[in-house]
Amino acid sequence: MYEKITIGGVFPTDIGYTRNKFEIEYRLEEGESILKKYFKEHRRGMCKKFSLKTESVEDFVNFLQGADCLILEPTGVHYSYLWQHISSHHGVPVKWVSHPEIKYIRKSERLPDKNDAADALALAFYGLKNLAVEEAFINFDGGKVRKISELYLNSKSLKSVNTALTNKCRAKLSKEFPEAAFKQSPQSEKDGLSPLFAWLCNKQRFISCPDD
Repeated sequence: MYEKITIGGVFPTDIGYTRNKFEIEYRLEEGESILKKYFKEHRRGMCKKFSLKTESVEDFVNFLQGADCLILEPTGVHYSYLWQHISSHHGVPVKWVSHPEIKYIRKSERLPDKNDAADALALAFYGLKNLAVEEAFINFDGGKVRKISELYLNSKSLKSVNTALTNKCRAKLSKEFPEAAFKQSPQSEKDGLSPLFAWLCNKQRFISCPDD
């Protein structure tokens, strides 16, 4: 039996410049099963906050001492990467729990919705209940698959930003240069630039000409 397990729930906050801070859950002794009651009695002060500042990382390392594992919910490769790396570097394995599992526990145990601490408590319960069952956890360290996923998400994000900028530019052109506003100007295979937008930006193009 496991006496004590460090349970982690990684949740990036939405407020201003605190986006690099995380709610990382506490130690929960085995035997706690009435989650709603436990949550009401211990919700104040039971969360620990860590950031990627040196002092806070040191606190996180101390927090991991004696832990059997760190259990996280995959919120994205960027948010969770360093916490996973730090934990693994100090000999504490990381186990990942899927979103549907946490949602089910939260609902069945009548924990509040959209509450980071409640989600992390659900992680703790799931981890303690299934720690010896390897199939209960997901593989979130897919090597090449993970790298491909990261590249795909980066490309998708850049495409989204590019689309917004293109639409804004076309809106301006509708007033200032309507003839070109909706003209198709695909990227050139030679230099990767759109002729229309390269011209609008006064971007010099270097395209070699075939010999006469």
